Amino acid sequence: MSDNPQLQHNAITVAFKRSGTHTLPLPKYSTEGSAAFDLAACLTRPTKLIRSDSSLTYVEPYHSRLFINNAASGVDTFGIRAGQIDLENFISQNPDPANGSLSLIIEPGDTITVSLGFHVDFPQGFVLLLAVRSSMSKKGISLANNVGIIDSDYRGELLAALRNDTKERIKIEHGERIVQGLLVPVVQAKIVETDNLSETARGEGGFGSTGKM
Repeated sequence: MSDNPQLQHNAITVAFKRSGTHTLPLPKYSTEGSAAFDLAACLTRPTKLIRSDSSLTYVEPYHSRLFINNAASGVDTFGIRAGQIDLENFISQNPDPANGSLSLIIEPGDTITVSLGFHVDFPQGFVLLLAVRSSMSKKGISLANNVGIIDSDYRGELLAALRNDTKERIKIEHGERIVQGLLVPVVQAKIVETDNLSETARGEGGFGSTGKM
């Protein structure tokens, strides 16, 4: 926590619960002036692949296209498919690999749903927005849904759907910071139906109408 009294006064508590037994550090703000905290890829959790091949779209559970290189176990496997190995057993015997020894390859055009390793709890009246980090966008990685919206009553595992927008294979390392979380205050509106809207100078001018000369 910063020593800045104003930052301490304005701080909102965000509590994180680990998904599984990994030892990734808690999400944190990189600098005192950071607006968002960083979240990392947790590849010891099940990963879901969604791939489009012409008109065919299908889902493969667990770590499809997982690249494991663990010198201690002598395992060096690429292109794992669900059911080929007991992945959960492998992970339990090789927990939380160091130095990015557990990596994930995202093929061009593919989307992979990656765990962020935590569940989250924050006060009502706020929303947690997830956006891809600039380091990921430089690689050609984007979020499939552009911006993730985490409601205050959501208690599921935090996930990021990473899409490879390039024509090259991209590798994601276990523990690599991939997205950033921004906590934003929100107002929940009262929704009503009406036959009459208030009048404005713009009126019914549609999309792009204010850009006209």
